[in-house]
Formats: sequence, C-alpha cells, structure tokens
Amino acid sequence: MITTSDKLVGEEEDVLREVFIITSVHYHSLMCNSSATVSGANESLDRWLFFGGEERRRLLSCLARCRADVARVLAYLHHECREQILDLDVKPTNILLDGGLRSHMSVFGTSMAIAKEQNSVITRGRGTRGYMAPELWVGSMSTKSDVYSYSVTLLELIAERRSFEPTGTNGTLSSSSKTPHSFRRFMLKKVTQGELMEVVVDAATPDLGAVVKVGLCCVRHMRDERPSMLTVVEMLEG
Repeated sequence: MITTSDKLVGEEEDVLREVFIITSVHYHSLMCNSSATVSGANESLDRWLFFGGEERRRLLSCLARCRADVARVLAYLHHECREQILDLDVKPTNILLDGGLRSHMSVFGTSMAIAKEQNSVITRGRGTRGYMAPELWVGSMSTKSDVYSYSVTLLELIAERRSFEPTGTNGTLSSSSKTPHSFRRFMLKKVTQGELMEVVVDAATPDLGAVVKVGLCCVRHMRDERPSMLTVVEMLEG
C-alpha cells in the first residue's frame, strides 16, 4: 500500500533529482526545465514531421544536422557530465527547433543521473510508449535505453512517419508497425530487398543507407548489442 508519506518522499526525490541535473549540465542545445523556450522557436520536431504540411519540406535540408545535434547532446549527457545523465524520453516531441532549424533537447521530468561506474539501474519505468527500450518495461535502464529511443527517432526522421501507430490507420507500414520492433523489421526488409527509396523522405541524402543501418543497429532488442552514443556520433560523422 502506498501512503501519502511515501508519495511525498517520492516527489521530493524527483525534485532533488531534477535540481541535480539542472546544475550538472552546461550545453548550448539543452533545456533543463519545462518552461524553457528556444529563441525563434519553430515548434517541436514532431510538429514539423507529422503536422507541418508543405512547410516541413524546409526541414529536409536540415535532417543530417538535426540527427547529429541530438546525437551529440546525448553523448554529452552520457559521457561528459559528472555522472551519467539518462534522458529516458527521447522523442520528436521533446526536440525543439529554433529559427535556424537547429535542434534543442528538453531534459526534465523523466531524466535521472547514475554513477559513472554503473552499467544500469533498477527503478520504476519511465518514458513514452513507442520510444521506450524493452528493458524499461521491467524497470532496468541505462544509457543504452536512450540509444534505443534515439534510433526510433532517427528512423522516423528518415521515413517521415511514426514508428508506432496504435490504430494502424493506413498503409502497409501503419498496419504492420504496432511496435518499434515491427518498424525495425519493416525498415530492415526494405534495406535487404533494395527498396529503401520507397520509404525515405529525401533520397538525395548522402550515405542514406549507412544512416539507416545506424538506426537499425541502435534499435536492437538486446541492450548490450547497441553502440554507445559516442560511437553513434562517430558513425554519423564518419
């Protein structure tokens, strides 16, 4: 039975956790509280990708920069802070675009810090369905959980469609993509059958196949098979 006292202790822990994170990070593309704003904001990446209409075509030329910006932020959080900071809710809704269509990530609410020497931590699951790594459902989380969520977002950027459609409203992809794993299988099938151009937004993107492979590599079911975000940055810039 959860008492009022237990709830208050939990709320206090959440506040202290967020204060620690806010005072620990100093990165130009990070926003560490829910009321922060972006100069010349053009709304969230989610809004641009899925509700932007013809205006979203402006985003096409910035996709490479967008995915690299987010990867660098996560690499910073995981490897360059006093402790490892896990975002635990990487998704297009939490990525804001400024007037120059540069990406800024909001880090608050679900984020937590763990010691540098820890490989993972067991705690209550957090995140958003469709972007959560499998291990989060049993309360085990690590930097590799963010890698998974990043890869789902990366594949959505490439295909300009959601990885998770709970209703399966239209088309082959929607009806077959009840989970991110279905989305991964769909994308992998297109790659192996040489049909990738059928689902990508910008066929002219340099090294498109390599970028898709990065996404597929990072969305693996087994946590230890996913690369670190430092490796992801190297792969994207390589």
